[in-house]
Amino acid sequence: MQLTDILCEVVVNSAVLAPLFRITTLTKLDISSNSIQGELPANEIANFTKLLYLDLRENSFNGSIPTQLFYLQRLQYLDMSSNMFNGILSQEVGALRNLRALRVLNLGGNNLTWNNNANVVPKCMLSQLSLRSCRVVGPIPKWIFTQKSLDFLDLRENELDGNFPEWLAEQNIETIILSNNKLTGSLPPPLFQSLNLSVLAFSRYYFSGKLPRNMGDTTSVMILMLASNNFSGPIPKTISKIYRLLLLDLSQNQFFGNTFPSFGPDALLAYVDVSSNRLSGEVPVNFALGTKILALV
Repeated sequence: MQLTDILCEVVVNSAVLAPLFRITTLTKLDISSNSIQGELPANEIANFTKLLYLDLRENSFNGSIPTQLFYLQRLQYLDMSSNMFNGILSQEVGALRNLRALRVLNLGGNNLTWNNNANVVPKCMLSQLSLRSCRVVGPIPKWIFTQKSLDFLDLRENELDGNFPEWLAEQNIETIILSNNKLTGSLPPPLFQSLNLSVLAFSRYYFSGKLPRNMGDTTSVMILMLASNNFSGPIPKTISKIYRLLLLDLSQNQFFGNTFPSFGPDALLAYVDVSSNRLSGEVPVNFALGTKILALV
């Protein structure tokens, strides 16, 4: 039973959790989705020497993230998202040099700030990373390049700028969510050479130029969201080769031309939105039989 089942919607001060944090034999602690307020009991956290899994998301914890947390050397899963923690995010990430076993890190939705001048070199090898809405400013942090096992990356709702880095395009990540940032330029072709890529969400950006002709090479993509950018030129016909594609959103761009990729009746597409572009010609009728939503205007 999770603490969620006991507390329901009652507002609880974090001080009452102190006895819980003294159970030194715990390997998993999930107190997510409650209404817990206050700071984490720092000294008690140091007792969790056997902890593998810690989920604190969707509460009202505040204050800085205790440094004691970054000395739990067995910790593999850490989710502190959707709270009110404050501090300098780059320092927290830098402290990951002590968490060598960590595989999942979610700090999204807190009152953190990013110092772009920080020399961040974590020693862990993450498979999932979310820094959603963490006030990350500037280029995509270069330290992510060191995470060779990464298969999920969520950096949406930040202040990222600059071009989409070539090194990130070559990392074979399964899910990349970068919506609501300020990245510019075009998408590098190596991004679509990945056989692992399944979700690509780059909506509400400043990307421009033509989409790479080799988009069809990434046959494993299921969700492709490039809405509200400044992409132009014809929609690449090779998109129709992405046989696992379920959702395609290219709306609110500058695409033009009178031809559209030919999706056969066996395609899996359920949602297609190419509205608010400059496409012309006859309305295509060769969409998948399972298409549920089709927006062309």
